[in-house]
Amino acid sequence: MIHQRFISFAAAIEQIREFCGQRRSGAAFLVSDDSCLAQVHLLNGVILSVVCRNKKGNDALAIMRDFKSVSLRFDDEYVTSAEGDDLSTDAFFKYFGDEHAISAKQNSNESRARKPSVELSPELKHLFQRLLAKYIGPIAEIVCEDHYAASGDAVIVAEALAHEIPNPENAAKFRAEVAQVLAAR
Repeated sequence: MIHQRFISFAAAIEQIREFCGQRRSGAAFLVSDDSCLAQVHLLNGVILSVVCRNKKGNDALAIMRDFKSVSLRFDDEYVTSAEGDDLSTDAFFKYFGDEHAISAKQNSNESRARKPSVELSPELKHLFQRLLAKYIGPIAEIVCEDHYAASGDAVIVAEALAHEIPNPENAAKFRAEVAQVLAAR
């Protein structure tokens, strides 16, 4: 099971995209900062159904559209036996792609263009934690551990950690520092 502290909704959508790319089965549970629960059910990387406030499919997406930040937990053991709704995996990402995920996708794509998939080594974990602590203090240790459990890709983790920095200017500085580190690898 993977659990994260609050992250931006765009970062959560990108994490779900990664789960799909990994062909994972299970359920992503998202709890918004105003305590609204949404579930995204996956089977072998395909989104079977989306549920939010007892609504399914596009009706659920319409509610989720207002999420700003969420806590994300993925449970591999929670595989639904229910039929899927009429929502395709592509339609799910397209629905959120324009408005919510654009900044995360741009930053993620820019990072990937500079350096494709970099394994998250113990050395990078320590460095990321030290860099993040400059911006959010000692809570960085806990925040980092949550994100390290979610992905082994340093580029994806670095972007998720940047979303934990409340000040956009500081988040940009963090991204630049991480980019320098990754470019040197």
